[in-house]
Amino acid sequence: MGYLPIPSSTMRPLLLLLLGYFMISVVSGITCNRINSRGHCVYKGPDERNWERSEAYCESRFGHLTSIHNEEDIAVLKALGEANGCKSYWTAGQCRYGKCSWRDGCSSFNLKKGKPSNSSYQCIYSSFKKGTWGTTDCMKEKCFVCETSKVMSDCEDWYKAGYRDDGEYSIVVNGKPFNVYCDMHTAGGGWVVFQRRVNGSDSFWDRSWTEYRQGFGKIGKNTTFWLGNEALHQLTYKDPNVTLRVEMRGDRTPNARNPNGFWWNHYFKFRIGPEETDYTLERLYINQKNIQGNASIARYDMTYSVGAKFSTVNRINDQRPECVTQHKMGVVLENQCHVHHSPTQNYHDATAKSRIK
Repeated sequence: MGYLPIPSSTMRPLLLLLLGYFMISVVSGITCNRINSRGHCVYKGPDERNWERSEAYCESRFGHLTSIHNEEDIAVLKALGEANGCKSYWTAGQCRYGKCSWRDGCSSFNLKKGKPSNSSYQCIYSSFKKGTWGTTDCMKEKCFVCETSKVMSDCEDWYKAGYRDDGEYSIVVNGKPFNVYCDMHTAGGGWVVFQRRVNGSDSFWDRSWTEYRQGFGKIGKNTTFWLGNEALHQLTYKDPNVTLRVEMRGDRTPNARNPNGFWWNHYFKFRIGPEETDYTLERLYINQKNIQGNASIARYDMTYSVGAKFSTVNRINDQRPECVTQHKMGVVLENQCHVHHSPTQNYHDATAKSRIK
């Protein structure tokens, strides 16, 4: 499977290509495919809480309970939908003696009908289905919706915001939204997983150019997927020093000497070019004097493919087409059939990750 990790305090990007079995972990996450009228990410909280505890949760993630300012905001919140018995949710609104305001200071409610109570202190909730709102005791436990103005550009942003669960998250890179799987536990957390191959049942070599550009498979903890070349390009271009980690688990070669082995290495300055360059592997470096890993770095390791273009069965950019077709190496970044992008066929599991660290 593949991961793109997150930036650390030193902002040295680390891209981890993990070709191996992925750890067992709690699966959770935040998907931000809903953006409100202020361009803020809007998402549901994980459980039911009173108003104060709900706001505290959102604040711990660099946000607040959501405010509703117009019909666009109502539509975004309705689109989140009811789930697990949550028919309504806390918003950022509070009312004192009938006078209401949002936590951001706005006091105008251009909303569906709903009358605040004359009670001394109540909080505003809204309906997922109808978009109507009302007030009730702030100590009641309800579902809640957070919003954050911070644009998360990788898994490290989510990690820094306090999220520690592996799972699916949403990021925006150069204005382009992507849903990614974040590994929040391996080597400090914050990795974006960009490839995972659970076993040999799903073929990678015969996928089309479009499939590789857009990505395929279902992102998950135990699923086979490829995040997509465009996402990989954007992630490796936004920071200058991306590190690639390669892991391989379980040699399936007949009569293998180490069928249960585990091999890994770190590569640095990893960068994939744009589609106009056929997603060329522009940079990849390994420090020969300070090898980080135990995998072989013979002449034909991954660095040999620097300068190679991505190839698929319907768009062959290799100097020897048989590499793509006859030898079934038609995935990406090969150079004279010696190396190919996804060395997964002889391993039980394969994973690729990247992180800005």
